[in-house]
Amino acid sequence: MNGTGRSGGFIRVLRPGLATSVQDLGRRGYRSVGVPAGGAADPYSLLVANLLVGNAPDSAALEATLAGPELLFEEAAVVAVTGADWSPAVNGRPIPMWRPVAVPAGSRLAFAAPGGAAGARAYVAVAGGLDVPQVLGGRGAYARAG
Repeated sequence: MNGTGRSGGFIRVLRPGLATSVQDLGRRGYRSVGVPAGGAADPYSLLVANLLVGNAPDSAALEATLAGPELLFEEAAVVAVTGADWSPAVNGRPIPMWRPVAVPAGSRLAFAAPGGAAGARAYVAVAGGLDVPQVLGGRGAYARAG
């Protein structure tokens, strides 16, 4: 997965988590032809994650469901993790939720098991956004439609 912009680096997915996908705030204007808006299940958390790293509010970010991914940052990046608190850590060191965090090149971002954490979804925004193609005005995955 390629990041873009200020901290544009290559991110390698080492473990995808249970159901991690790329999401944005959804597609608008296509319901009349059968395309639902889709988008993040928790739009507030996605929006805040993007704002914390300086992205446009509707930029694409990762949405993890029930278990977080393990990501290797091959280049330095700035990230923010919002939503469910599954104890995110960079190279085994805990990082704060709801704050921008510098991630050095070669670092791994991972999450502890959700355990007793409140919430089912966590969001990882990367400064500069994620370089994924736009389809019908959105960058989010819509699993039902493939």
